[in-house]
Amino acid sequence: MQCPLCDQLARLCKKVELGGGQVYRVYRCQRDGCGHRFTTMEEYQAATPGSGGFRSSKITAEDAAEIKALVLQGQLSKQEIANRYMVSRPLVSRIAHGHLWRGIQPAPLDKIRSRA
Repeated sequence: MQCPLCDQLARLCKKVELGGGQVYRVYRCQRDGCGHRFTTMEEYQAATPGSGGFRSSKITAEDAAEIKALVLQGQLSKQEIANRYMVSRPLVSRIAHGHLWRGIQPAPLDKIRSRA
């Protein structure tokens, strides 16, 4: 993303998924002396199963808790869980091993949402 003031490269500082296909992003210009902060509001279309792509957004804390619970339950492989949440298998492993979302506890199995 380019800074609207000086046309230099800006760095993504924060990304917030608002739901309904909208994401709010905060950028900061990397040029010394500028440091301008600006925001964008963008819409995205999440990938659907079978479309060949992964979701364009990060998973939520609720998703991470469900992934942890499913891995602990052991009835689905990590690849099956990854396909269910449209993320990569290594991401499922990183969540399960506590490298990501380490502060999130596994969700109760009766609270896991059904995904078609």
